[in-house]
Amino acid sequence: MPPQIQTKTVSVTNTRLAVATLALISAAALAFAAIPTTFNNVDVCEQQDNGVVLYGMYNSVQTVQNYCADGNTLVTVQCNPRLGSDRDTTVVINKKQPCGGILNGSVCSNGEGCVCGPGYTLGDDGSSCVFLGPAMGCKDTDRGKNPKIPGNVLILGPDGGPTLYTIKDYCINDTTLIEGVCRDGVYQAAEVNCGQEGFACNSDQRACVQII
Repeated sequence: MPPQIQTKTVSVTNTRLAVATLALISAAALAFAAIPTTFNNVDVCEQQDNGVVLYGMYNSVQTVQNYCADGNTLVTVQCNPRLGSDRDTTVVINKKQPCGGILNGSVCSNGEGCVCGPGYTLGDDGSSCVFLGPAMGCKDTDRGKNPKIPGNVLILGPDGGPTLYTIKDYCINDTTLIEGVCRDGVYQAAEVNCGQEGFACNSDQRACVQII
């Protein structure tokens, strides 16, 4: 039986104050996150909202995004704050976080992080998901594991529609594609190594493309 939705009344003044406070906190966090991590006085890693930017030799730049370990767990990619201390040369650290601890009732979505899943929406408190209706189906636009074609998984509502949620395939780095598939009517994420076939993962095309 679906959980009941509780309606809350919040004053306009308190809401505006909360939004203003969150805006200030977000601005401060972004300003702090923009400071690159250095090693031997050279910028090597810069934290972003959805992952990190790595700086290499000859001005090479690589973006590594957060990704889903499974449907309920987000892996955040972070610049190592201890880089250079105690001979620590690890540039990037990965941290697994259950989506329920970030946003109550949420699921992990490729490229978006922890979000309210199919049939749910963000509640008035902004920290939990509330039930809207059942998700009844799953449709993969590229018909299964097909890494050379950019695909979407459509989560469908009752009677096969409308589409409640769209989950896109996406690259987590230059060689790895996260491919969404439907198995037994349920969305699952599959990790594909594009480099094994002489291909690279193209973020714009959201697929494995041949290296020219």
